[in-house]
Parts: sequence; structure tokens; C-alpha cells
Amino acid sequence: MGMSVAQRLREARVAAGLTQAQLAARLGVADGTRVAAWEHGRATPHPATWAAICSLLDTDLEEPGEVTLRSLRLRRGLTPEDVAAELGVAAVTVRRWESGAHRPRARHAQRLAQLYGVATLLEMTERH
Repeated sequence: MGMSVAQRLREARVAAGLTQAQLAARLGVADGTRVAAWEHGRATPHPATWAAICSLLDTDLEEPGEVTLRSLRLRRGLTPEDVAAELGVAAVTVRRWESGAHRPRARHAQRLAQLYGVATLLEMTERH
């Protein structure tokens, strides 16, 4: 089994020669304890912070080979509320799409693809 995103975050930070406190300072978050929580999988950074982490560490920390509606949203630094506002739906609807509880209708899937910068969501909406 491969490393978790949390483990890969730690490796990328160490490879960049940063302490947890230094990464926290560069991101503008409280302190190194927040970074430690992310690295141990106890917490998840805000989407905009996640995008900043990937940019700062010059890495893509998503699970290899696993592309989900959530990972596409996070790569763009968007919250469910941001996506909901763009599509004219409720944030809970976006969360249901991401959890697989519901599938986006064709018009929403097309707009999501545009928003996320991918060609199509057809394969993803079939799996979810």
C-alpha cells in the first residue's frame, strides 16, 4: 500500500528543508502544531491552504491515480460553497456529489468540468 497524503506531506516538507513551524509561518497558519495535525491525518487544511501547500512544496499531494470530485475542487483551491455559488446549487449538493450520495446532472457535470479545468466528468460521475 502506498503512503497516505499525510505521510507524503511530511516527506515533501522535509525534502524542502522546512520545519513544521517554518511551513506554518510561510502559509500564515497558527503554528507548527497545525502542520503536525495535517501530517498525522488528524486534520485537513482549508482548500486554499492545501493549494498553497502544493505550490510552496512544488508537489501534487493527492493520492496517486485517484482523481475525485473533491480532489479536483481542492486542486483549484475552492470550497464547496465556492462551487455551489458558481453552479447555483446548495453547498450540501456539492458535498453529496463528492461523497457519491448523488450524481451531478449533465449540465452541472459540464459546468464542473469547466470550473475544474478538465475535459469531462463523465467517467467520474459514472463511478460516483
